[in-house]
Amino acid sequence: MFYNVGLGGEAEFPYGSLEKVRMARILVAEYVDICARGLADVLAGHQLTFADAHIAHKDVDLALVSTSTPTLEHWSEIAPSVDGVPVIFVTQDHEWFALKTMLDGADVRGIVHMQAPAAEIAAAVDAVLQGEGYFAPSCRACAGKVRRSWLDELGATRREIEVLDRVLRGRTNAAIAREIGCSERTVKFHVSNLLRKAAVRTRRELRDSVGLLNQRLGLVGVPLA
Repeated sequence: MFYNVGLGGEAEFPYGSLEKVRMARILVAEYVDICARGLADVLAGHQLTFADAHIAHKDVDLALVSTSTPTLEHWSEIAPSVDGVPVIFVTQDHEWFALKTMLDGADVRGIVHMQAPAAEIAAAVDAVLQGEGYFAPSCRACAGKVRRSWLDELGATRREIEVLDRVLRGRTNAAIAREIGCSERTVKFHVSNLLRKAAVRTRRELRDSVGLLNQRLGLVGVPLA
């Protein structure tokens, strides 16, 4: 499940709706200036470590990482330090970078805006610690671009994307053929190409692969085309 919050506004769910999580070890890294905005007080029940993300921190439960310019320039050096650690990116204008790193293997579970109220970031922390995701609406447009970039890298044609969109919705080849106006044999051809390009063997694996991508980007139910 993914929770979405407005920038500087009210959340689409009450902050108190999530159960209080256990005390967690949280790394606050790379220029996340949260003290002045009261986040340290909001997260008083957790153990906070303020440090440069270049330092390996395998003993933390979560990392808050800023997408500031230094982070953008040195991400290849920072990434190994938070490998295997759930990450919440605190971003100003770099949602594209934050989302793209998700496709590159970073365990990004949330993205919040730098100017979001401390309570919103605290809610993101609680959500991620409970295994959920937390994405601000401002990331939606960038998420679509990242998914489009993934499809381009996959080499999917416009027609294949139309077929894939329907495969994700559980349509049969016959149903897809009727909907897009072609023969069932042509649909089978497109599905075969998609399986090859995505390096999977079955329709189920294809649905699971693209479904995971949609989940990580917060785009479940949003059409591909």
